[in-house]
Amino acid sequence: MTDLYDILSKSVPQMLGAFVGASFAFSLAFLKSRTDKRTETSLSLVDEYYSTDFLKHRIAVDMLRMRVNASETTIDKIACGFWYPGKPDYFKGELTDGLNEHQHLEAYLGFIVRVSHANMNGLLDPVLLRSALSTSYDWEAGFVWSVAAKAREQVQAHGGGTKVPVWVAAAEHAKKVLGT
Repeated sequence: MTDLYDILSKSVPQMLGAFVGASFAFSLAFLKSRTDKRTETSLSLVDEYYSTDFLKHRIAVDMLRMRVNASETTIDKIACGFWYPGKPDYFKGELTDGLNEHQHLEAYLGFIVRVSHANMNGLLDPVLLRSALSTSYDWEAGFVWSVAAKAREQVQAHGGGTKVPVWVAAAEHAKKVLGT
């Protein structure tokens, strides 16, 4: 019995130490992996935002903003094309690069939804994304938020069980994440 006690008294602290050490190493590896994934996702979104393909959408969104400022259209006419059933006379805009301005804005809103979902799932480094997008995003952000607010208002006024589109909530969430 003494031998068993001697063996256990020497091996249990060693086993406990090994377990604590392994748990600590696993935790560090997990945290690093998560941080790396957040950085990777954020940089991927930055790359998308500054890509030549996405630049077309950003320019179209800015053109829409300028059309509203010049009273060529209204936020109301733009927003009513982004919820179901919406209104049939929504503003479509001019055709550029194979898409009308409504479609370019729709592609831009898809980006906003991806940012929001990545953040809600813990896959985004908002500080990194915010600093990388910097003032470039600020040009479009206010306009996008205005369209989102107007779409929410239109849906609520329509009633009848009409649902607020996912992109509206995503734009509201992105506003909190990215700010201006």
